[in-house]
Amino acid sequence: MVAEQKNTIHVATSPLRISWYSIADVSPLPMAEVSGAGHIVRYVNSAFCLLTARSQDALLGQPFSGLALAGAECMISLDRVYESGQAVTHTGEDHSGVDPVYRSYSMWPVPATEDDPQKIIILVTDATSLQQEAVAMNQALMIGSVRQHELTEESQRLLERLQAEMLVSKQAHEALIGSQKRYLDLYESAPIGYLTLDANGFIEEINMNGTVLLGETRTQLLGRRFDRFVAPEDLKRYGLLFKRVARQGRRHTFDLALRRANGSVFYTQLDCVRAVGENMNPLVRITVVDITKRKRAETEIEHLAFYDSLTQLPNRRFLLGRLQAAVTACSRTSRHGAILFIDLDGFKNLNDTQGHFIGDLLLQQVALRLSACVRGGDTVARLGGDEFVVMLADLSKHLVEASTQTQRVGEKLLKTLSEPYLLAGSEYRTSGSIGTTLFNGDQVSLEDLLKRADLAVYSAKTTGRNRLCFFDPKMQAAATTRALLDSDLRRALKERQFVLFYQPQVDAEGRLTGAEALVRWQHPTRGLIAPAEFIPFAEETGLIEFIGEWVLESACSQLVAWGANSTTAHLRLSINVSAHEFCHPEFVSRMMIAIDRFGIDPRKLMLELTESAMFTTVDETFAKMNALKARGLRFAIDDFGIGYSSLSYLKNMPLDQLKLDRSFIVDVLTNPNDAAIARTIIALGHSLDIDVIAEGVETEGQRRFLTLHGCHAYQGFLFGLPGPVENLLRMARTKPVARTGHGPIPAQIQ
Repeated sequence: MVAEQKNTIHVATSPLRISWYSIADVSPLPMAEVSGAGHIVRYVNSAFCLLTARSQDALLGQPFSGLALAGAECMISLDRVYESGQAVTHTGEDHSGVDPVYRSYSMWPVPATEDDPQKIIILVTDATSLQQEAVAMNQALMIGSVRQHELTEESQRLLERLQAEMLVSKQAHEALIGSQKRYLDLYESAPIGYLTLDANGFIEEINMNGTVLLGETRTQLLGRRFDRFVAPEDLKRYGLLFKRVARQGRRHTFDLALRRANGSVFYTQLDCVRAVGENMNPLVRITVVDITKRKRAETEIEHLAFYDSLTQLPNRRFLLGRLQAAVTACSRTSRHGAILFIDLDGFKNLNDTQGHFIGDLLLQQVALRLSACVRGGDTVARLGGDEFVVMLADLSKHLVEASTQTQRVGEKLLKTLSEPYLLAGSEYRTSGSIGTTLFNGDQVSLEDLLKRADLAVYSAKTTGRNRLCFFDPKMQAAATTRALLDSDLRRALKERQFVLFYQPQVDAEGRLTGAEALVRWQHPTRGLIAPAEFIPFAEETGLIEFIGEWVLESACSQLVAWGANSTTAHLRLSINVSAHEFCHPEFVSRMMIAIDRFGIDPRKLMLELTESAMFTTVDETFAKMNALKARGLRFAIDDFGIGYSSLSYLKNMPLDQLKLDRSFIVDVLTNPNDAAIARTIIALGHSLDIDVIAEGVETEGQRRFLTLHGCHAYQGFLFGLPGPVENLLRMARTKPVARTGHGPIPAQIQ
């Protein structure tokens, strides 16, 4: 009966307060609980009912001031406890009956909670017998003074007994309150949410952190279904798992997305276990742990693994997964797919001149443009650097139509890539080269598909850029040849398969003055390979740097050998230096090290530079040339006249020689324009005090024309083919032979 009344009066009573009521119910001491400024009776135990001779129904909800045992002083004490929050003990006298009754009232405040107002527990102790004994003793003292001392001691003992009993009662109550507070702190202040649901999923209990997680107060949450806070995508799964726990008693731990009252979604881990309530009804106790940060970290890790951090596009790993799925789908549907490999034109130059920040801005804008050009089912990925891939899926079953669809998309991409970009406030224009290949489930590996598209984009770049090129099997053959050439060149460097051929350089009297060292490749199976077959590839791949280093060492070694022989000690040696070598930041130091290592006379070594190498970065070119010139090295411009040399730069460079290109010599006797250019270059050399040597001289008429116009140094087949050093040595030991002309020089070219 008591429990039923409590549940009726205290709908939101917590388990902690129920525990206090359970203790009070069995106490032999009268106990009551009042709340609010009006001291309304909210709870009485059986002993209190017996004391007042009234039932619980008659007492509950009544003001304490209406009870006969509550005098004015008692109510004053209650007000003091309510206002100060401090415990008070009061002894009062009740004259409502025939005989006066003495009672002791111990009053303690109960800490308020979120849902309950200030409450006061009242413990009533009947002190009538003790008071009567004290009165009797006082009367006995008045009758006879003999026993006065003894009665005084007995009275004192009775008073001490009363105080001791009151102290024990107070300590018991304080212990109860302390235990309640500790449990309440643990339950309410736990960093996770605690909920108790009934078998139908309605919330019966929830702690403070649970209310914070769900975003509503305890009053708002009690009696509501918990699944109202489950995110829609997880609602079905939650329902199945809750039924398993509630009906089968199986414990489950699982992740769940919840939605707060304000609509925000957070991720939790729920641990659900079945329990049994006081009325033997099944309950489900749930612990709720907020794992939103962990989920975000997992999502971020996954994003980093499958997406490019700069452009937020899928990366290579993600692309391969999508490509595999597309190839499988094509095998099943007989439809085609396509890969478009995109490489930005001139991106390296932008990075080198404007910095990586501007380059990154361009890449981000390119990513946005590419994504806007394709369908939702297609994929745009960034492989790295300025390389992007667009994968088209679900194209036509017919090859020609699928090719047309791919070309249409490719042209759209080229158009959008060529539109101006705004980078940090400045307009920038670029273009893209696209290589593409189709697939329809053929037995070709994913890497081979990407390789085919890469070969196609290489072809697009070499044939003019800003264009779309489809893969052709011939590209594969060319790529195989390039790969073999790369492998053979690296082996040649390791095994020193290169040799130097020397082409004589003579003066107007036919005397040998030096030679140009020309590298040849002595291939173990293909024989002697001319430089035109491997030097361009070596420059493209960077291997020219290592070949040039070998040429420099070999040339220095040859100069040392010539210097030891009086017949050849006067000879100079010219070597070609590529733009790649000259632009290397350590070019000067490498030259200095070689000079010191071999101990050569640097004046005997001529470095032949092309105009493209010398005029790329003018300030750097001047600095390097001046540093080496100060050491004694000599410089020549190779193939002079076919480039775009600036005369203002030319006059300030520390040049020693201009090499008149062979293209002007071939027809110098028949083409007035070539003759005019040759005369102009010779005159330019004289005016700048720079020697001029003509290369490609093959006839005596050409030599006589050059001599007539002031060129007195020659190189060409007329004087000797490039060959081993032994041929040059034989020429050095032979006296020059006067050459006879082949008739007069035509008047129109004199």
